[in-house]
Amino acid sequence: MTLTAFRAQRLAMAAQKAGADLLVASLGENVQYVSGYYCINLDVLQRTESYALFRPSDGAVSIVGSIAELPSILESVGLEADLYCYGSFRFAGTAGDPLTERLEQVKAERCYGSLAEALSAAILALGGKRVAMDESRCCLTTWNAVAAACPGVEIFPGSQVFMEARLVKHQEEIAGIERSAEIAEGALAYALKDFRVGMTEKDLELRFREELARQDAELLFFVGTAARRAAYSDTKNTDLAIQMGDMIRFDFGCIWHGYRSDLARTAVVGQADQKVAAYYEAVRLGTYDAIAAIKPGVTAEEIFQIAVESTRKNGIPHYERHHCGHGIGVECYDRPSVAPGDTTVLEEGMTLNVETPYYELGWGGVQMESTVVVTKDGRRYLDKSSDALIVLKG
Repeated sequence: MTLTAFRAQRLAMAAQKAGADLLVASLGENVQYVSGYYCINLDVLQRTESYALFRPSDGAVSIVGSIAELPSILESVGLEADLYCYGSFRFAGTAGDPLTERLEQVKAERCYGSLAEALSAAILALGGKRVAMDESRCCLTTWNAVAAACPGVEIFPGSQVFMEARLVKHQEEIAGIERSAEIAEGALAYALKDFRVGMTEKDLELRFREELARQDAELLFFVGTAARRAAYSDTKNTDLAIQMGDMIRFDFGCIWHGYRSDLARTAVVGQADQKVAAYYEAVRLGTYDAIAAIKPGVTAEEIFQIAVESTRKNGIPHYERHHCGHGIGVECYDRPSVAPGDTTVLEEGMTLNVETPYYELGWGGVQMESTVVVTKDGRRYLDKSSDALIVLKG
């Protein structure tokens, strides 16, 4: 089955489960999942809204976007894409050029004065009566205007419908996540290749970014915090100079062709002291044991419990966490959450990150995180580098 057919099948299944006869995506990753089109303005202009609509009954797809996006949409999806546009952006055209002719057709037939008008027209044309609308990037004024323009149509929040569809991955998606992980691992290795005492957290980030660019990938995030700053979760790197004896906690990932990676490793400059060595081994074994338990039929909550109990047993008896991992794919955080209360039953084709970070303010932090895909009878690692404590000579 092709990726497009697989995604259509997953969307139809999720729509049926939610009782929806029309899905409307707003989050860039969901728009791309439905249609194959990703609007760069979603990353640059935070108030930009673009939509993709999916009708489960026959797989029909429509795209709603600014007239300025038309060339990019058609390049991604094809000249026959079903478009609803809005706005007054101006292109000059060349007589006889197919793109110019398509632009003129859309302007004449389906170019509206506002986004809400264009989106309402698309919903009514597709005949939706129970519409699951992804609230992720839909502003309240757009939602209200569309609801007012579509009397008799029930519109309800739909972000979780898309998360449900994305739970299980196609082989092409798994390969993309795997490649993204491999690039991120290689970029970390490059960042540390010529490490010397006195380099800063920002120096390591710059080298990481350089290698990503060489591999046709872009930065998702890179946290490389040293010494006491290793306890700072999801923070910015600074000009802190890294010294002999410091621990460095790396939490990092990239985007390759739309697929995310999210990994973590820990390093020490010189010889690790007893606490760093012991605590890192505890989180390493916590991650390892949790991953070893992954297989179809086990719940995400059970994997969480194993991760916490193993980390406590192996050296951090007071260990506490709100989650020990998450799904990953076209977003960094897909479902399920490896957390208490998430009773999602694991299936073949789900991709998971498992992690057991430990943050102690006033001391530092250690972390291990890997990515796996659930297989028919277990799991397979998608990252390949060693999980051992990284020792830097300095």
